[in-house]
Amino acid sequence: MDRASRSFFVFVSWTLASFLALEFDVRAQSDQESTRRDFAQQNPSPLSPAKSSDSEISPPQPIENLEAAEKAEVAEPTKDDPDYTTDEEYKALGADKVARKQEYGERTTDNTRAFLRTQTPLLLPKQWQFDTGVSYTILEADLPTISGTTLTEANVAFRSLDTPFGFRYGVTERLQWFGSSAIGWQSTEYADGFTYSTTDKAGIGDVLTGFNYLVRQETSCLPSIITSVDISAPTGNARDPRLLVDSGTGLGAWTASSRFLMVKSLDPVVAFWGAGYRCVLEDTYLGDRIDIGDQVQYTFGIGFGVSDKVTLSSALIGSYITDLKVNSTTLDGTAGDIIAVRLASTILQSKRIIEPFATLGVTERAPNATFGIVWTR
Repeated sequence: MDRASRSFFVFVSWTLASFLALEFDVRAQSDQESTRRDFAQQNPSPLSPAKSSDSEISPPQPIENLEAAEKAEVAEPTKDDPDYTTDEEYKALGADKVARKQEYGERTTDNTRAFLRTQTPLLLPKQWQFDTGVSYTILEADLPTISGTTLTEANVAFRSLDTPFGFRYGVTERLQWFGSSAIGWQSTEYADGFTYSTTDKAGIGDVLTGFNYLVRQETSCLPSIITSVDISAPTGNARDPRLLVDSGTGLGAWTASSRFLMVKSLDPVVAFWGAGYRCVLEDTYLGDRIDIGDQVQYTFGIGFGVSDKVTLSSALIGSYITDLKVNSTTLDGTAGDIIAVRLASTILQSKRIIEPFATLGVTERAPNATFGIVWTR
């Protein structure tokens, strides 16, 4: 089984497991509702209308019993109630109506969208959120090459270890400002049986900043729509795209992108899908003007709320990269697809978010694997 088949199998298995968990949850809720209904029939409330007949009329309930029953019916939830959310937790975990909800007079928080916190406005105005973490990426490729007069196979391996960090700020209930960068190390190894070389670079990566805007709130029939725009500056150590055995912590060019995302809740499942375009500006490498190619991006996936504090998510992330250009000359055959599957578990703990994740490459250009963890406060 090749890499694409393995990644597709993992994605399908993860998705089926989420839907099976959803089915079990629906059945459990149905059983609980049936049990409550049977209990209510066997133990009628003092406020329930009494059955009447021509031969028998139920005596009126005493006033004090009715008052006690009414107080019991409208009793406010207490802090000991596991479903109760304090004001501090409500403000820390919620944002606008997309992220929060109230049901039956109890203040509860919908945390199933926390895994989309980097793509949707979930913060209250003037509220901050910070990310940090660690991730490791490996990409290996076998390429035919000629050494002297001998046709051989070269193995190229790219490895990187990064500490990403980012922030988000709620400008309004619909508008969110964000930024991100990373500090990391990348190593490139080349071996073909005759020669061996390696390069290493470390430092800060490119700096990115932009905005997420909630265009439309979700309704019972229609999904919410979020648009995003961002730009990135080439602040990292750029990798020379003309050299196979070069390392770098940055792209080496300015970029600008825009995209949209649609989100629809099917409690406890959250489905999302979207697309976008990333423009990479031409830059100069050692006297040559190089355009490494624009990207057409797309994504879709689901998040399953296992509980109030845990959400499992899976997403297919893809992009098509256009041909490379050197001094305005297009190099045919350099375009291609980068497709990967991302699996994550988003865990809320004491006003923090912990998210371990793994990304598996589907196409040859995608990294074989990326795994790590992100902490959010």
